[in-house]
Formats: sequence, structure tokens, C-alpha cells
Amino acid sequence: MNLAAYFDGLSGRRICILGYGREGMSTHRLLHKLAPEAEIAIADERSDHQPLYPVREYISGPDYLQAAHKYDLVIKSPGIPLRNLPELPATVELSSQTEIFLRIFTGTVIGITGTYGKSTTSTLIFHLLKQSGADVNLLGNIGIPPLDALENAGADSIAVFEMSSHQLQHGEVSPDIALILNLHAEHLDYYGTMEAYRQAKQRIAKFPRCKALIHALEMPDAASWAAANVKKINFSSSSLQADFCVRDGSAFLNGRPWFELPHERVLSGAHNDANLAAALAACREVAADPEALRAAIGSFSPLPHRMEFLGSHSGRKFYDDSASTAPEATLAAVNALAPLDTLIVGGLDRGIELEDFCRALGAQPIRALIGLPDTGHKIVEMLRKQDSTIQLYAAENLENAVSEAVFRTPAEGVCLFSPGAASYNAFANFVERGRAFRSCLEALASAK
Repeated sequence: MNLAAYFDGLSGRRICILGYGREGMSTHRLLHKLAPEAEIAIADERSDHQPLYPVREYISGPDYLQAAHKYDLVIKSPGIPLRNLPELPATVELSSQTEIFLRIFTGTVIGITGTYGKSTTSTLIFHLLKQSGADVNLLGNIGIPPLDALENAGADSIAVFEMSSHQLQHGEVSPDIALILNLHAEHLDYYGTMEAYRQAKQRIAKFPRCKALIHALEMPDAASWAAANVKKINFSSSSLQADFCVRDGSAFLNGRPWFELPHERVLSGAHNDANLAAALAACREVAADPEALRAAIGSFSPLPHRMEFLGSHSGRKFYDDSASTAPEATLAAVNALAPLDTLIVGGLDRGIELEDFCRALGAQPIRALIGLPDTGHKIVEMLRKQDSTIQLYAAENLENAVSEAVFRTPAEGVCLFSPGAASYNAFANFVERGRAFRSCLEALASAK
């Protein structure tokens, strides 16, 4: 089904846009343009949104989800958990931007998911393909809303789609190339159990359209996520047994040297080697030129708040890794910078088990650890019970943590801010948290 046919079919239908954030507004724009005869309603918890165009009704407040049962088609935003929806009658079709896009887009979709590394890998694939001359768009959390890429796309277009578990949770169509980076305990407050979270992720390769599944060599069970006729490709940052491997400054293909990486590349750490190996696997599936890929690696700039070097403050080097919302991401950052003088860790407690994380931290060459509420305080207590040799401090807030880090980090030393937890107990998101970290550093520097 093409774009025009799909939206022509919406003429005269009663449609509810459920959630009026970035995706909801994008949906409204396209419906207004391509399905002007459709009857549109908006339902959102907030009452202060101003609809882009006139609508039949705007439902807001704590009971806004109840509006869904009154309409023929409900287009749900990914941040609304399916379990929160009322039971819908069989006459109501539930859909999403992700599902609509995957059914209509005529080009090639590379879908990327995982607990951490999605944004870096998605942006890296987009950069490599863009620099190689491809007609490519970056979609999802880190890019534009999916439907915004439909109007100007053709059969040769490529969509690099960062796909969260929330976007994958609904719909029965997968991307052409599915890439799973890793899977660790996360979003348990949303899904309830690790198994429910895993099942949401598995949908990236479970349904029609998927032709290739790329997964970490360390996740052999991921190969079972896709049908037997789907091509399976693996990657690694250590083993030459993998189809794609990046290590020791080189890229390997099927265990043999493929090309040397440019010396000027700025991605560091084994976790970024794995991200790059995964990206190269995806790019090769769309026949990108190896020499163009090699040249593009050197010009890639990491995203903010992902092991971002903030410079030297008071003679000490500071790194912002606020995007780290899982313990495994923090361990990867610590490994990349080891030996480490000071680690600031902690955030919202989502009920994730922390004992293994604490044991791993205790074995790392870390001089001092500063814990933020809530999980950071738990980590400090657990490490104390382990008789850890790490200097431990429980900070009241981020400002207190940064001040303590400057005090405890020696001159020319390195401090890493990598929370390993979500930000919502103190900040709107990890971006706001990272900016606050930088502001705290600047305030201390200007006070001297």
C-alpha cells in the first residue's frame, strides 16, 4: 500500500490521536494534509497543548485514555503503555506511527534496538550512509517522527530507525534489517517483568518484511527471534569468530582483516567498537562502499551526554555520560576510561537488582565513588558492606556530588558522570541532567 492509498482510505473515518507530543503533532500534520475529510480528535493528559489545526474535540485530564473507545482508529504515541488503555471494542483499530510507517514505506528500513547504544549506533549508521551518498533519513527518538519521512521517500530511500521497546510493543510488521545491540534489565516500571520487556524487543524481527537480523555474538539466542528464512548476522568487539568485528583499531569481516580504522576517530571503548561493528554490518547489507565507510568513520562526532568530554575544570578532566540509564552502560564507560579517579553514579530506582553491578564496580580500578539519590545511595551502602577500598560518599544532590568530585579527584585526574539509572527522580530527562552537570562544573569554575 502506498502513501496516497493509505490516507485516502482514512477519509471520513473518526480518528483519535492518543498523545499529543512530537509524534502526535506529526500525525496531525499529515492527517490534515492528506486526509482532510477525516474527523480528528486529540486525547492527551495535558490540557495546555494548542492543536495545530481545528479538531472535533480535545480530551484532556487523568481520564483522557477513555476517549479511545469512541473512535474508529486510534493512533497511539509510544510513551503510553498498552496496559493503561481501556479494553477496546473490536470495531476500534489500534495503530501507531511505527506500524503505519513500516506498512507504507517503500524503501529499506534499518531498525535498531537494545537497552543501550541505540542512539549512538543509529546516528553512526545514518552518518556512514549519508557520507556514502545514500538517500537516508534518521527516525525515532533521536531523529524525526517516522511519518515525517514518508512524503519525499522512494524505493531507493533508506530509513535508519531507532526503535524503543515502546515503539515495538504494538503492531505486526518488522523492519527490513533488524539490529539488536544488547538486552539488559530496564523499563521494569513500565513492563513489570524482564520477560515482558524481552518480548517487546523481540518484535523487531518477528514479523513480515524482516530479511536480515543482526545481533551481538554474545546473544546467540537472539537468532531465534526471526524466522528460519531470515538472514542471521552477528558482530563483536573481541571475537574474530563473529561475522563483523571491530577491535585493535581494525575492522574484520568473517575473521579476516577488512580495513584499518582512521586514526582520527573519536569513538572509544569496547562498547563503541561493538556499536561500530554493528553499524558496519547494517551498512554492508545495503551495499555501502567499504572505502566510503572507512572515510566516514573519521568524521563522526559522538552525541552529547554519551561519554562527552567536557574539558578540564580546576585541572581535572570531566566526562558527561548522562545518557547512561542502565548499569551495563556505566560499566562500559568505566572500562573505556579505566583507571578512573572518580565516578558519580545513581538516579531513579526502578527496582533493578544492583548486587552484580556493585560487585563489578568493586573490581574496577576506581579511586572514589559518589552516589546520587536513589540508586547511588544503595550502591554506596552495598560497597561498604563489601569492604571496598573505593572512597565512598553519598551526595545529597548533583551540585553536592560535583563539588565533592572536584575535591576528591586529584589534579590531572579523571571524573566520569555515568548515572546507570533514569533521571526522573530529579530531572525531566537525561538531557536536562547532563546540562545540569555541565552547569554545576561551570558554576564551580566561575566561583574561583
